[in-house]
Amino acid sequence: MHAGQAPAYSSLPSVPTMHPQHGPPLPYVSLLPLTPAWINSCVGHFNHRYFFLFMAYIWTGCVYVSALSYQPFSTVAGPGAVVSGRVAYVNVSRGTQVAFTFVLTTAVTIALGLLLGWHVYLVSTAQTTIEFHTYLTLKSEAKARGERFVNPFDFGFRKNWETFFGLVEGRTFLRHVLWPSTHKPVGDGLSWRTNYTPVATAEV
Repeated sequence: MHAGQAPAYSSLPSVPTMHPQHGPPLPYVSLLPLTPAWINSCVGHFNHRYFFLFMAYIWTGCVYVSALSYQPFSTVAGPGAVVSGRVAYVNVSRGTQVAFTFVLTTAVTIALGLLLGWHVYLVSTAQTTIEFHTYLTLKSEAKARGERFVNPFDFGFRKNWETFFGLVEGRTFLRHVLWPSTHKPVGDGLSWRTNYTPVATAEV
């Protein structure tokens, strides 16, 4: 994971933030690892891939169950449940189970889908949530100077995903992503290769 600078209250040593006016970055930049506090910092460089796949599999399963339970749910709770002004007989226990299943999986599909989509965007653009907000400020500052901010860690859509999944040294998506794999991610989580382009370049 990338990071910019240690918080003011932290006892950790400070690491310089990447700013657009600093010129070309070094080939490798040492950064402090930051993990989300709201998940107790349990997701980091070496298990980020597993966390993403966990979300993807859970979301796929919820979509599947929600789609299958829609018809039974509409029968139990929809207009079809009323016959000649009277409520048609439905096993209450089973009806409750169907309704609970559909409502729960649909809610998780929407909520987890938003989180998963956000992570897809972050991986595609090679940034973390913290960097996303930091880069918004850096982009505004660069634009005010007539310059363009460039994410030094962004190598393009395909390369970013290959790096994230560790698809190097002959590894494949089918064998090392869809099938269980214990291969380690690219890098050590502290030093990251940059794209060797200036962080800010004058707009043409």
